[in-house]
Amino acid sequence: MNNLELIRFNLMNNAIKFGEGVGPQGNPWRWGIDTREILLHPKILSAASRLIWERIKKYNPTIVAGIELAAVPLLIGIAHEAYKDGNDNLRSVIVRKEPKKYGRLRTLEGTLPKVGDRIVVVDDIVSAGQSIMKAVQILKNTPGEIVAVAALLNFKRKGEIFINSIGIPFEFIYDLVDMGMKYRDTWKNDLDFPLKWKSKVNNTSRRMIEGGPLIYKNRIYVPTDRWTFMILDLNGNIIKEFPLVEDKWKKGSRSVPIIYNEKVYFGAYGGGLYIYDIANDTLKNAGVPSLVRIHSNPIVIDNKIIVTDETNEKPGGGIFCIDVDTLKTIWNIRAENYVVSTPTYIKEIDAVVFGANDYRIYCINVTNGKVLWQLYTGGEVKGNIAYEAGKCYAGSFNGYIYCLHAKDGSLVWKRKIGHRIFFNPIISNDHILVASDSHKFFALNKHTGDIVWISSFKRWSQGEAVLYQDMVFVGSADSYVYALEQNTGKIKWRYKTGDEVGCSLVIADDCLYVTSWDGYLYCFDLKNEERNSECQPRSDFRKELSNEIC
Repeated sequence: MNNLELIRFNLMNNAIKFGEGVGPQGNPWRWGIDTREILLHPKILSAASRLIWERIKKYNPTIVAGIELAAVPLLIGIAHEAYKDGNDNLRSVIVRKEPKKYGRLRTLEGTLPKVGDRIVVVDDIVSAGQSIMKAVQILKNTPGEIVAVAALLNFKRKGEIFINSIGIPFEFIYDLVDMGMKYRDTWKNDLDFPLKWKSKVNNTSRRMIEGGPLIYKNRIYVPTDRWTFMILDLNGNIIKEFPLVEDKWKKGSRSVPIIYNEKVYFGAYGGGLYIYDIANDTLKNAGVPSLVRIHSNPIVIDNKIIVTDETNEKPGGGIFCIDVDTLKTIWNIRAENYVVSTPTYIKEIDAVVFGANDYRIYCINVTNGKVLWQLYTGGEVKGNIAYEAGKCYAGSFNGYIYCLHAKDGSLVWKRKIGHRIFFNPIISNDHILVASDSHKFFALNKHTGDIVWISSFKRWSQGEAVLYQDMVFVGSADSYVYALEQNTGKIKWRYKTGDEVGCSLVIADDCLYVTSWDGYLYCFDLKNEERNSECQPRSDFRKELSNEIC
């Protein structure tokens, strides 16, 4: 790992703090940066000092100066790196924020600048620029000449504007865009990716949030938030619509359907578990006792339907194992609060794992319903749990992503990436891809939890991303669908919908399907390289919706 890589790694993994710290008014920060944890480490300080020295030595400085406290290690480190190169004339000057109240009453510590001195003002971070402004103001009153400003990290905010306004060169190692920590508002038109069609499936007052479509045998099956179950063709035309039981929570269905033995299964808030028989074209409510409010997606294992129930009536929500033929409950485990997480099956131990709002992750044996283990996280666990090769990956509302041994729930690693995680982590090669309320999307090393790359959105993400070739598609509450390069996190494509995108994205036959809070189901042609801003109008089964089809 060279110096640039070392600094970038430590900035992302040790200096940037997600879900920690407060602002001047006491408001919690989504993220902040504290370089002291890395610059007080000799190896990292040496690397950072070397990088800055290589940038500023062309100005032939005789003094490096900076304001206390964060700049002090860099001032010493840069002078030492210059000395290693044979330059024993570079000296450091510390600028106090206020004159010392006793002793020599000095504002500048060190050998004071004299006529002919060439000063480079140094700081760890240039953000609002207050430290740089103060240092420049004080140093301009000395006989020396300020020839440059240097920093480890440039936030590209008021500080940079100030430096440019006084006409002094500015050298920095990284900026927030380089780190993936700054959202890029300016886009090129060629970043739009091709929309094939969009079809209205929801009322805007009944927003589709976490749910998504099932694509099976040239049909699209979509349960909606307005208490209906829709069937569409692959061109987005609505073929048929079934009513669901209206629920008092006004949330319809949040479930992504599954297919088993030519039947479509999905959950709903008002009526529990629904089954659509494709051959007979009939929809029925399974009528399973105690299934009240299903938020999750059902799964089927060895002729058993496994589904979680959200009801928070005492003793809380839980998980149900149901015989797929008789629809009788085989076993039921209750949590201490409601459950929205979809179970994940682990074949090696014949168990399912899921999270609950009682702050726990549960592992349950599928055959007998025995609780194999549970882990208390300190925050609600609403998202689904990813699994691969004996490891489980789960996010919590305490802001941590956890890697656990599936056999016993013991901790492998955990990484804080925000205040809350309401996102289903997915596995991509050696990475865990996950988002938090920090408005960031992360790739973490699945073995160590180290941050590999970060990509920034305007708002946070929930739901679930999906992989396609070398891309990862993810929706955000900023209303965009993004296509990121899996290896770098670089945003390659994006598309703006009419409202928040918090669903589980689905890919089938080289098409991406996305539901948005604007009530539309979007279909994107991933094979079509042409960028078309227009999409084809679609007919609609319901007359009142026909004018809203694109």
